[in-house]
Amino acid sequence: MTGKNYMWIVTQSVLGGAADYAPGEFPPGMLGVHFNTTHQRLLDEIERAVTIFGHGLELFVNDAKNLNLSLSPNLSCNGSAETRWSRGDIFFKSVSIRVFPSLHVM
Repeated sequence: MTGKNYMWIVTQSVLGGAADYAPGEFPPGMLGVHFNTTHQRLLDEIERAVTIFGHGLELFVNDAKNLNLSLSPNLSCNGSAETRWSRGDIFFKSVSIRVFPSLHVM
C-alpha cells in the first residue's frame, strides 16, 4: 500500500511537529492535512454542522415531494432487519453548503 498506485491522506496527528522535510519512512505521495484544532474552532464547527443539519431539515419539510415521507430510520440495535437508512439519500439531497471552506496552502 505504499507503491506508486496509492495515496495516503493523513491528519497532523500522523505528521507530528512542523518539519521542512518529510521523514524517509513516509511513503511517496503522502498528503498531510492540517486544520485548526483550537477549542473555539471546534465550537464553531459544531455550530456549523447543526446549522447545516437544521437547514437540510427545513428544506426537506418545505419540499412538497416529501409531504408523505418520514425521516424515521426505523433502525434498532436489537433488530435483524435492514441496517440502512432507506430515506437517508432523500434527506442528504436537502443538505447543502452555500459557502466553500477556504484553503490555505503552506
